[in-house]
Formats: sequence, C-alpha cells, structure tokens
Amino acid sequence: MVHDPLCSLPARELHGSERWLAIERLAASQAGYFTLAQARRLGGYVSLLRHHCARGRLVRVRRGLYRFAAAAAQPFEELRRLWLWSDGQGIFSHGTALHLHGLIDSPPHFAQLSVPPTWRRTALRRPPRTALHLADVPLEERELRHGLPVTAMPRALREAASSLRDRRWLELALRRALLCDAIDLRFAHEMLERWRA
Repeated sequence: MVHDPLCSLPARELHGSERWLAIERLAASQAGYFTLAQARRLGGYVSLLRHHCARGRLVRVRRGLYRFAAAAAQPFEELRRLWLWSDGQGIFSHGTALHLHGLIDSPPHFAQLSVPPTWRRTALRRPPRTALHLADVPLEERELRHGLPVTAMPRALREAASSLRDRRWLELALRRALLCDAIDLRFAHEMLERWRA
C-alpha cells in the first residue's frame, strides 16, 4: 500500500472535500472497500455515507463495511472483506494461505484467518464460513499475496500439516513448493510425518 500523506492527517485537519478524498484514496488501496471505523478516523460521518449510498456512489456491503460502486471487481474480494472485518489485524493462514500462494487449486471450505490472541471482536458476528485461529505471527513469517497478508509458505505448510484432513492436498502443496524451491526435501518429509502424527 502506498503511503498517502492525506490519509495520515488527523481528521480535525481535513476539511469538507479533503475528508471525502482521503476516504476515496484509502478505499482505492483496498479494492474499493473501507470500514465505517476507517471513515470515522478520517473525519467521515454516518450521514455522509448514507448520502452517498442514496446517490448510488457507495454500496453498503454489510454493517460497518462500504464499497465504492464504481470500483472494479477484483479477485479474492471475499477475503479482502474478511480482512477488513478483522480491522486489518488478521493474516490469512492454513489452507487459505496455501491457496493464495498457489500451492492448492481450490480454496478451503472455510476461510482461515489468524488473529493476535489479544484481538477481540464483539460488535459484529464472525462472517459465515470463517475459521479464526489465535496466533501471533512474527513479521518474518508474513508476506503479501494478491494484496492480502498471508503466512509465509513454510509456516502455511506447517499449519496445513497440522490441520488438513486430506493428505492429497498436503502432498500437492508440498510438491508445488518443492518445484519452486521454496522448501527442501527434508522439510517436505517432516511435514508428511507431522500429518501422520
């Protein structure tokens, strides 16, 4: 995400159209999406959002989440909405990370998101088909794929070896990781042993 000085100004320093421009710029960096909390931090208010929804400029996706109507559809939009729901604190992990890394072809039935153990979300229900994992993920084990935060490939493979039920998925992921030199044979054998345990 590119740093935008307008988006980092305190809301009290933004006036009128500057507030709206800051919200537009933030949304552009998030595939057209933004949360009510983000808009408020930039000085936006509910009546402004309602006004733009009524005029067709914004779409209220669900409680607390908006999207610019003119924003082009992008891949993995459901995951982007889920990441915004986590207040940007979540990181895609386990099978979802394997899918985003291109190690498995189809996404798991549940989106898997790791959030810090201190994270609490009480105001909104967890979105359907979402599995949350409480975990601190160090910065060196994080990457961006398709503009989304994911666990790095070795960590994603370790998580999958501990959680995948279908050995074929793990074997496919390990084979593809070996082909792109992301792991070595010893690591692959360790993951297969972990899956058996």
